Amino acid sequence: APRLRRILAGVDPHILHVRHHSLLRISSTLLWRNKLPLVVSVSTPPAPGPLPLPERHTRAVFAVNDPLAEELVSRHGVPRSLLTIIRDATFVDENLPAEEEKGNPVVGFMGRLERDRGIQRIPGVARRVLERFPQAEFMVVGEGKEDVKLRRWIRIAGLSSKVHVAPPAIDYRKILSGFRLLFSPARKEGLGIFSLEAMAVGKPVVAAAVEGVFANIKDGMTGLLAEPENEEDMAAKILELLERPGMARALGENARELVKAEFNLEAFSKEMDQAYKLALAPV
Repeated sequence: APRLRRILAGVDPHILHVRHHSLLRISSTLLWRNKLPLVVSVSTPPAPGPLPLPERHTRAVFAVNDPLAEELVSRHGVPRSLLTIIRDATFVDENLPAEEEKGNPVVGFMGRLERDRGIQRIPGVARRVLERFPQAEFMVVGEGKEDVKLRRWIRIAGLSSKVHVAPPAIDYRKILSGFRLLFSPARKEGLGIFSLEAMAVGKPVVAAAVEGVFANIKDGMTGLLAEPENEEDMAAKILELLERPGMARALGENARELVKAEFNLEAFSKEMDQAYKLALAPV
């Protein structure tokens, strides 16, 4: 918060946009000093309990899809009148060449290393996949409070030479481009920004079939959906794309086209611009 106050001291903002609900408490001091209208983006389901929205300042809450919006109302006390649906978006680089796989096919995970992301399923799924497809490798890219536990689970399972854990990288698209597929075992999901990013570079996604993923992961078209918490089913879906590289490429191409058509930055920018104007309108 002190650093943010120093940054704001040299500018004259008209609105404060908190891009993740976990930063709401930090933002409260900025609101008190600057008396700014507040808008909040919520892209993943919050922890249980009311969302700590400053009542006097909050003008809008942006949810990435309808199921998440309903959860914010029913479980987190967000007034329905504040909610607007604005889906995440990304760009597709038309000049990006298709990345050729080098070496063994890689199953990737990218995101926070927390239980809600389903990371406790990674060792069990990897073991099942490697029993039938030993040339595969797993790459886990992320950080979080379960980092140490995940590394221990991998070591205990005897998978340290095949399941690698790496910190987040700035050039994450280059990493995604080297995957055969992205694996998302999350127990709950908003939309899945890294799934969108993988799709934007032409990679299919194997994900647990939970609320939030259905908008972008079309089963059998842009990826494959597995039964949540079912490691055997998750492994089977991953194996299908490892053993059928042509299918993986076709799903990846479909995924890229879906991002271009439905999750493009132009539409996102227009929606956000309109939402800002409404938030700044006199109350």
